Amino acid sequence: MLPLLSLLQELRRDGIHPIFRQLAEQLRELIASGQLPPGTRLPGSRELAKHLQISRLSVVHAYELLQNLGMLHSQVGKGTFVSAMQEVPEESRGVLTPASFSERQRLPIPHSSLHEMVDICPPQNQLISFLSGSLPYDFFPLQSVREAIDAVLDRDGAQALRYEPSTGYLPLRRSICEHVCSNGIRCQPDEVLITGGAQQSIDLILQALTQPGDAIVSANPTFLGLLDSLCARRLQVLGLPLDDEGMELTKLEEALQKPDRQAPALIFAAPCFHNPTGVEMSLPRRRHLLRLASQYQIPILEDGVFHEFRYEGTPLPPLKALDEEGIVIYSSTFSKNLLPGINTSYIIAPAGQHERFQIIHHAAEVATASLNQRVVQWLLEQGIVANQLGCNLRVMQRRRDAALYAAEHFFPREWRWRRPLGGFFLWVELPAVGPNASELYRQALEHGVSFAIGDYFFARCSDQRHLRLNFTEQEPKRICEGFQRLVRAWKTLVPCEKPLPVHP
Repeated sequence: MLPLLSLLQELRRDGIHPIFRQLAEQLRELIASGQLPPGTRLPGSRELAKHLQISRLSVVHAYELLQNLGMLHSQVGKGTFVSAMQEVPEESRGVLTPASFSERQRLPIPHSSLHEMVDICPPQNQLISFLSGSLPYDFFPLQSVREAIDAVLDRDGAQALRYEPSTGYLPLRRSICEHVCSNGIRCQPDEVLITGGAQQSIDLILQALTQPGDAIVSANPTFLGLLDSLCARRLQVLGLPLDDEGMELTKLEEALQKPDRQAPALIFAAPCFHNPTGVEMSLPRRRHLLRLASQYQIPILEDGVFHEFRYEGTPLPPLKALDEEGIVIYSSTFSKNLLPGINTSYIIAPAGQHERFQIIHHAAEVATASLNQRVVQWLLEQGIVANQLGCNLRVMQRRRDAALYAAEHFFPREWRWRRPLGGFFLWVELPAVGPNASELYRQALEHGVSFAIGDYFFARCSDQRHLRLNFTEQEPKRICEGFQRLVRAWKTLVPCEKPLPVHP
């Protein structure tokens, strides 16, 4: 017991991460570094909880997480032991080793990181928040949705309240085909599958196309929901860095050319205003990705959620619109532009894959909610979805412009960011020297402002130097005030003689 206690660092009860996750991460590092060698018996949960002065449940949760990874194993009546190194998943070792393309990743513990950040925030009326990944509620067409519900109930009566087949409401699937046609995607209703949200779509596709231990290619950083699903399904992440044109494909191509390397099971791509960075993949890069996927027969899951949220520049075709070989699976949702609670999303897949997805979806959800789908179909048919998007984009562009103005005028010159041509987010990189994003977050809350800590979006440990700011959440004046608060928090940690300018 005593040697282990001497190795453990103090657990922060006021930290962003819960106690059990802090303990699990420390134990993982001790195992990976060899300080807790195979066969080491760990103290019982009651004993360790008593010495650390934490709840026994926190210790139990930490042990369970590491057991799920194969790093610990229990023997009835004997205790909990460190597993032999060959039993430790490769993806959980060497997570601190920097690599631009590697199967080594941080401990894949499922997390609710944004929820954790929300939990420690002060009351909303005292806070300027840039934290969420959605539009504020006043962007959604409440009156139109109310009219749609009434119209659907008047038209369909009790039929609107029945179960729909797991494939989804047929008129909605037809309307989706017409909706995506404007983006260059050609499809038939029997290629469309309705799901209960973008996260469900991703998880369904992973379940259909992968097995535990398979590798998935993604940008690094990437969508937080993807990381959660990969963790739950015990999949590895091959993380590709991003530049101004999107995912850098050179290292992927080099890896695929190695004869002894197993090809990834899937490529996850968000070519339009990538979450969290806001980067848009260039057209040559899109064509290059399609060529690689076709050559090595690797399906692409295209996240098209932000495709329509463009403020400037020439629209680029989705990967699905450029796909001539049926290798792209397209996923999108109506939740960003309509009420999130409607939670209606869709997958467009070639016939062979669509059938496989349908079988898995049916097993998980024998029937789907009819009223929501009929409401969305009515809104599409009446042109309300398109009109609402146009109204939202005008307001969002003003907020994007306000964010760029405030960043240019208030942020320290050492901070770096890209001009997003669309999407919701400003991705900010802090200087290499100074407080990291987690330290800034805690201080920012004291100043009444919040953001998303960028480290949570990385498949492997990052340098903790990034912030994701959702500029759509606030009106322009609040954006300027929020950015000034953020800089004041930074200057509390890094004093500077130059006074912060005050926005008129």
